Amino acid sequence: MGYFIGANGIYHEGDAQPGDTEVPQRPSSQHVWLNEAWTYAPIERDYVMAVQVLLDETVQQRNYDNIATAASYAGDPDPIFNAEGTACKAWRSLVWRKCYTDLAAVQAGQMPQPTVEQFVASLPALVWPV
Repeated sequence: MGYFIGANGIYHEGDAQPGDTEVPQRPSSQHVWLNEAWTYAPIERDYVMAVQVLLDETVQQRNYDNIATAASYAGDPDPIFNAEGTACKAWRSLVWRKCYTDLAAVQAGQMPQPTVEQFVASLPALVWPV
């Protein structure tokens, strides 16, 4: 009895079959055997949470509580808050659209699954108004 990756690339426990490769026990169902080691394979929730952190932490650099607060200043009578709020609102939309477009492409097999770090790095940057 052991842990194996079959010739078809699928993990199984039990007795070895022809063409199997013995491996250590899989840490979780979200791990895949890659380059002779178990590697965590992110799920959609991991990407979405990382995007939300990016949005919030970026605007916190300008002392906004989070992206929702920053975007709420769009239309503000103060010209600086209005400009920053408008930029944040537009950026938030760009980021989420790219996020969900890219996740759909990964799920459809149209692009390779990136790490969470690669995914976040591929998103548009916020350009603060002058």
